[in-house]
Amino acid sequence: MRRLLDAARELEESNPTRALKLYRDYLEHRPRDGALHRRASTLCERLGDVAGAVRHLDAAVLVEPDSAELHFDLGVLYRKLQNMDRAADSFARALECEPDLIEAHLHLAQIYEQQGRQREAMRHLSAAHRLMNQE
Repeated sequence: MRRLLDAARELEESNPTRALKLYRDYLEHRPRDGALHRRASTLCERLGDVAGAVRHLDAAVLVEPDSAELHFDLGVLYRKLQNMDRAADSFARALECEPDLIEAHLHLAQIYEQQGRQREAMRHLSAAHRLMNQE
């Protein structure tokens, strides 16, 4: 199995489709490998399979439910899929894990503004502004 993973990592740049296949083969035996789901998600997205990328990040979130980064990345992918409700849920979950995540506040502000939820949009814009001024 280790050789399989090493081969997949080496192929990520030159042959991402083959690397993704190797990762998926490995994940059949170790479905709770969150780091590998992240790598597979990145390759799926790079290959234009955003829905596949979401599936891998969903699997990674099951392993690491308190990862703000995973929830944030899911939000970005859901935005690409134009699923704003799921995107907002993911960004909100990222903020539950890490309340000072400026980018999540900004994404939520944009989504809420598009949905006509001005009060919520302003709340997140204000939070982002406050956090930016603290740095």
